[in-house]
Amino acid sequence: MARSNHWVTGLILLLVGTMQVSISNPAAAAEPKPVRLVYLGDSITDGNTYPLLIDQALREAGKPIGVWFNAGIGGNTSKDMLARLDRDVFAHKPTLVTINAGINDTFNPNISLADYQKNLRAIVEAVQAKGAEPILITTSVLRNKSGVVQEKLAGINQAIRDLATEKKCRLADVYAAMDRQPDAAETLLVEDGVHPNFQGQAVIARTLLDTLGHPQVPLPKRLSPELMPGVITQWHTRPAEKNEPELTESIAAQMKHETCVGTLNLPGAPIVDATDWLEQERACGFATDLHLLIAPGERFFSITNVKATEAGPALLKAGASLKKVFLNGKQVYADPLPGWHAGRDRVTVNLKQGENTLVIESGRQFFLSLTHPVTGKSAMTPAPTWPATVADTMNDGRGRDNTGWVAAHQKFSQIAGQDSTKIIFIGDSITDYWRLAGEQTWNREFAPLGAANFGIAGDETQHVLWRLRQGELQGSKADLAVLLIGSNNLGVHPDHTPEQVAHAIGLSIKEFQQRVPGIKVLVLGILPRGEGDAKHPLRQRITAANKLIAKLADDKAVFYMDLTSVFTSPDGKVNRTLIPDWVHPGAEGYVAFAKAIKPTIEKLRK
Repeated sequence: MARSNHWVTGLILLLVGTMQVSISNPAAAAEPKPVRLVYLGDSITDGNTYPLLIDQALREAGKPIGVWFNAGIGGNTSKDMLARLDRDVFAHKPTLVTINAGINDTFNPNISLADYQKNLRAIVEAVQAKGAEPILITTSVLRNKSGVVQEKLAGINQAIRDLATEKKCRLADVYAAMDRQPDAAETLLVEDGVHPNFQGQAVIARTLLDTLGHPQVPLPKRLSPELMPGVITQWHTRPAEKNEPELTESIAAQMKHETCVGTLNLPGAPIVDATDWLEQERACGFATDLHLLIAPGERFFSITNVKATEAGPALLKAGASLKKVFLNGKQVYADPLPGWHAGRDRVTVNLKQGENTLVIESGRQFFLSLTHPVTGKSAMTPAPTWPATVADTMNDGRGRDNTGWVAAHQKFSQIAGQDSTKIIFIGDSITDYWRLAGEQTWNREFAPLGAANFGIAGDETQHVLWRLRQGELQGSKADLAVLLIGSNNLGVHPDHTPEQVAHAIGLSIKEFQQRVPGIKVLVLGILPRGEGDAKHPLRQRITAANKLIAKLADDKAVFYMDLTSVFTSPDGKVNRTLIPDWVHPGAEGYVAFAKAIKPTIEKLRK
């Protein structure tokens, strides 16, 4: 059950060891004492949604404050948790330890029920031997209908209940709480049928709050995450070339801001809704989906400068797929431990007074903060804001030099500020080719409306986002943007998911709204492409993406229009009369295109 990048809707990554929570024992005095709580578990804990819900609920209720730590690691079994108690649990000197183990044991054929019982007993006894109180948690439900799986899961949960009775431990019976809800396996889990969604995480939080003596404290309906202390918010980033070696001290020393064309400003603008895991990662200060926001790639190199008012130690906290960190030319972090949450790894580093240079290597997501080792507050003074400039020779964000692409971006930047530009069409070749196969239709239908074509062939969501963030709309007074992007992401890159494409489009919408106040955005669904019918895997990916993109519309400032029916035949396949190469509309296709969208454009501009 190792967690993939997007396995849970509603997960939020939290800075371990800095967030505060109030837990009280109902048998204690009326004035509860602060505690040190460790959440031990697997990926369901590692994602940190139920700890966050508990934290927010108690803070909003004005309860006393204690300290809590996340000790979840995706894929862990009871055996794995037992082996790391000293490092991940006892090092925090806990007074309470919640134990959420069993899902991975259920699926592991090499762990028998007797093995599980032995491991769980050893964990509980070790916690009690340290003078802390263990709180046992039964597993969540599973969608898997296999009799073998369900029988083993039932045995594990009964073992948890029996051990709680024997050892006089408090029990949070999450399985029973979930099982009481209708169609729990369908409504409380994400697509993988294993991990709880936001509603499922809320059941875990509710059950634990009750067990911890707070049955009257309501759960928040929405999470309200904040940027975590010490998050480094500004980076210049680029993807590593295919055969480019990993960073070393000598390579990192040669890294320059100018060679990393992509700009990250964390946490960025909010998108989707507060129960979306990516949105909550973003809000906490994680860099997410670099392969969409910056350029396609698996590995990324980033550089930044941070300032310290005085020399001294700082606590570097790492998370997600951060792999290496170089501080002022020296490697200070490598070989990450398993796990995802912020603060999964913590390393003491020494900052020099004044400006410090950080260079990192990461996967598509990373978290990095620098905090004072005692106060937990940021160890830095704010870094300067970098100007959004583009040089003719600068990399285009696709991992190659392309002066023509940059020249087009610069030309569009000039056109955007002209008073005659009222509507901006922006996208990839399908927009670009209004200049070719669609030229006559464009000149007849849209040019008289003050429309400008900002399409660039080959663009993907991250390229449009880069252009917007680099000032392509500077000075624009346009009242409407027509956005069509994502076809190349799904058609060219099998690893680009519908969720990621919709996420990046949501970011672009926010850029429009922030840079051109009052503008309306008409988002067009990704056009059908390829030779298959609606059941073809590519078509299904496009349909899935369009369903998510449609949710970005509020019908006030953001509007959505699906054109699938315009460009498909009755058999569900792409209409070759309108899209002769399976991807781009021909002359007749652009006539149909204009006929479909012009009435909506005119309506939105009234």
